[in-house]
Amino acid sequence: MKKIIFSCVVWVILYVLSGCQPTPEQDVVVNKGKRTLEEAIKEDNTQAATDQIPADYKDSFSSGSGDVAIAVDAKVLPVDSPLPVIRVAPHEITAEEVQRWAEVLFDGNTAYEPDVVMTKTELEEQILMLKEKLSNREALEEAFGDETESTVKLYEEMLASYEQDYQTAPEEREDMLCQWKFHPLAYYWDMKEGDMDFDELSDTWALTAVTKEADGMQRSVEATNRKESDYKMNLLWYAHRNTITMQDYTPPYQEMTADEAQAAADETISRLGLDSWTVASVADNSMEEQSAYVLTYTPVLENVPVILGPVIDLQSEDMYAANYEYSSLRVYVVNGEIQAVELTSPMDIVQVENSNVAVLDFEKIYETFQNQMRVAYTRDTFIDPADPSLQGASVECKVTQIEQGLFRIKEKNQEENFLMVPAWTFRGSVIVDGSDWGEQDFCVINAVDGSVINTAAGY
Repeated sequence: MKKIIFSCVVWVILYVLSGCQPTPEQDVVVNKGKRTLEEAIKEDNTQAATDQIPADYKDSFSSGSGDVAIAVDAKVLPVDSPLPVIRVAPHEITAEEVQRWAEVLFDGNTAYEPDVVMTKTELEEQILMLKEKLSNREALEEAFGDETESTVKLYEEMLASYEQDYQTAPEEREDMLCQWKFHPLAYYWDMKEGDMDFDELSDTWALTAVTKEADGMQRSVEATNRKESDYKMNLLWYAHRNTITMQDYTPPYQEMTADEAQAAADETISRLGLDSWTVASVADNSMEEQSAYVLTYTPVLENVPVILGPVIDLQSEDMYAANYEYSSLRVYVVNGEIQAVELTSPMDIVQVENSNVAVLDFEKIYETFQNQMRVAYTRDTFIDPADPSLQGASVECKVTQIEQGLFRIKEKNQEENFLMVPAWTFRGSVIVDGSDWGEQDFCVINAVDGSVINTAAGY
């Protein structure tokens, strides 16, 4: 019986990344008006919002605990009106999209099914096991309770898929052209071996296409649509690696600048049909004899860029927390070539709730930021008080950029879609004893109702 492991699917299924940014100790309730968000988003804008917004902002104050200094010396980057409120929903990756990525990124190489394609014998075993599960209703009800009916439906879908695959499955292992069809995740993994529990991943679907090149080199495009009840995770990615060493392919050294890397990345995502994205950050990971850049893109909706969010705690016990990561697109450019592309949690527009919503004045937004920083952050937010090497260390939050854009929030009791609302983010660095501990967003504020957005929970 097979047990095939390939790195990207392992990462998707086994790990939920945790954010490295400190979490404020509390969020301040700052919407002092009587309007609900639902009421606020219906109000149309009647003024040019950017007229009263400064180009730069300077200020300094301390946290309420007195042990964190906040220094603001920031560029202010507003977005011209109109600012919309948009309802969005998770976009399910399609087979057509996977095929397009392969056509663009496989450099003319033929796309095959990976070696995990099941033989008739293997499919017979999977079919038999599913039939046994479906025949034992009592065991299913004991295992799944209220979700028994949905589980039965999913098992029946998997069974139908396997029975269809059986008609064309090989008797023995052989190269097969990619069929451009999503399969249950168990198609690529053994449901009875290893540490995976596929009873908990019964509604996760995958499609993989690979090349077969000399010396173990392989290009792959892989997609997953995770539609489980706890959280969703839709991903599409390309990689070029050596299947023998399992290391990413590194082309011969070619010096390049960040602008050249971005030009290459822009051209690639355009060919992939991903035109409504803009660069949010460029990381220079170059070293000796290797020029390497990671370009992170964020969506642009109704001509307004989306603010890039942090990693969401998808396993949060908060009943109102979001169950879908923020959207992002990352392109890895090494020595002038595209090494990898990752599309995470894409969204579809459901409808525009208000094409030109009224937003709060910048001064009200800044007042909310001050209140949040004073109440939510203390010295212990950033450093471990038990670390003897940091006893007495000074902590400063340096805000260097104040940016406006759209930010995705989850409405309470709404599981199927989200709202993109105008928001402000206050971004900068944490300085500990004069050492830069890295950039982060200190505070994201809903520009429509003035509430502080809990970015880790997504609302």
